[in-house]
Amino acid sequence: MHKPSLPSRNGPDWPVLALAAAWLAGLGAGYWVFIRTRWGQAVDGSGMAHFSELTPLHEVARLAGTVSVTTLVVGMVLAAIAGLARRRWWLALGAAAAIGTAMVVTELLKEWVLPRPDFRIGWSLANSYPSGHATAVTVVTLVALVTMPRSWRRYFLPVAVGVPPLLGAGLVALEWHRASDVAAACAVATACVLVALSLAGGPVARERAAWARTTPGRGVPFGEGWPRGWSLRLGVAGLAALGAAVWCGWLTRAAWDEQSAEFLVDDISTASLGAADVAIFGLSACLILAAGLGSVASVLWAADRAKV
Repeated sequence: MHKPSLPSRNGPDWPVLALAAAWLAGLGAGYWVFIRTRWGQAVDGSGMAHFSELTPLHEVARLAGTVSVTTLVVGMVLAAIAGLARRRWWLALGAAAAIGTAMVVTELLKEWVLPRPDFRIGWSLANSYPSGHATAVTVVTLVALVTMPRSWRRYFLPVAVGVPPLLGAGLVALEWHRASDVAAACAVATACVLVALSLAGGPVARERAAWARTTPGRGVPFGEGWPRGWSLRLGVAGLAALGAAVWCGWLTRAAWDEQSAEFLVDDISTASLGAADVAIFGLSACLILAAGLGSVASVLWAADRAKV
């Protein structure tokens, strides 16, 4: 009698690779909107100025300033040890590689590939897209989430959801980076972790086949491969935050005066005094939140597919 089993795969997990490509596409879209346009640079810089007034975030953000090469090396070693402790060499190798790759890609993009043009609107022109500090914090957090035992994740999830956006907002408050820099860092970190999980195709296939052999009568469950549980909840929340960011962007665009490079509150028909400032702040905050929630949701989904 034929015994149904979970399908095995010997190559990359293409849906996960497609999601990684979508994150990189978002990175490119953010660069075009917030760096290559006059309005984008203005709204990004203005959002940074508003965040700088949130002084409680300053001390929180200084924690990100303690991240160094040594910190990242220690993180890579601990990730590898965690993977080996679970007897999954491919998880150890992929986790360490994801951290190193994310940092190298970030520096290459920031210094050589994604320059910031001068539109003469008054803010620093230093290349900062994506943020190296935010990339380091995000990728280490995501790798920790993946390498720890599944039973521990529910306890670590509040840290994974809260720390990258909070430290990212702090970096903006210190005026080290703009909100788009933080969102771009989340995109790089998430894409690297997703690629690492996807390329675990061969080892995962063997584990899935072994699971099927020891579980008679188990077929492919309905909905296999779709986001479930926390990955679904966080994904929906991230999309909602992204939608709010787009709406705030529409409000600020309506208030934008191309000639004077200023935001005109009176041009927003439904606005009260200061509505443009609120919309600018909301755009920055929602962009950071959407990137943070989306990164955790994406990695949880990929880890669930890989049975990590």
